Amino acid sequence: MTKSSKEPPGRANPAEYAKGHRARMRGKLLEKGTAALTELEILEMLLYAGAPRGDTKPLAKRLIKTFKSLSAVLRASPDDLRPIGVWAMPQLPR
Repeated sequence: MTKSSKEPPGRANPAEYAKGHRARMRGKLLEKGTAALTELEILEMLLYAGAPRGDTKPLAKRLIKTFKSLSAVLRASPDDLRPIGVWAMPQLPR
């Protein structure tokens, strides 16, 4: 089987590339600061705490698509979040 022409040059298969995603995100944050991150990337990193080994990008994309912004996601009630796939939320101090 040959490499797909859609696959970026020099990149391993998607599963291999995904393995280092969190490290690359962390490196971007440390090297360039928060201003270099998109709202999607910030949300994705916030979701790491609830999914220590899973891929948080699909959920982050659904949340941003539904609520339109990071601030709206953070203000959403648990009832608003459940249909998108967020089942448990820690209670944050007000």
